[in-house]
Amino acid sequence: MVSGGRKLQSADRQMSEAFITSVFLAMSGGFQDAYTYFTRDEVFSNAQTGNVVLMSQNFMTGQWGDGLRYLFPVLAFAIGVVAAERIQSTFKYAKKLHWRQMILFISFFILFYLPIDITVTVYFIIQNIKHKNKENINANRIKRISKTRL
Repeated sequence: MVSGGRKLQSADRQMSEAFITSVFLAMSGGFQDAYTYFTRDEVFSNAQTGNVVLMSQNFMTGQWGDGLRYLFPVLAFAIGVVAAERIQSTFKYAKKLHWRQMILFISFFILFYLPIDITVTVYFIIQNIKHKNKENINANRIKRISKTRL
């Protein structure tokens, strides 16, 4: 590559411009789309073109409910883009942490921590419901036994 009449050195490029980074991003995006399509009710998570096509197809055939389920990922993607742009504009000249690193940290938090936290929370809620049901069953048994003894 030539810039201003001189050849760019590897130190002049950002890591995000490297070919190997592009390969890993493409593979990761493809994996995420395949995973969410097959496990999350046929909705894409990474490339929004598929969601827009499927949403439009459902709207054109009058299936409004099915079309709306594709609207939410598109809106979430748009909110993520706006948030990334805000982070970039706010922390563009930060000295200690590059804005791209901050976005990666936030993405890591959202992708890994929140599902675990939500899963643990749901598990404890289910266990609590089971425990309460068990208490109710035991209370009903005690009432039946006490009625039969009277």
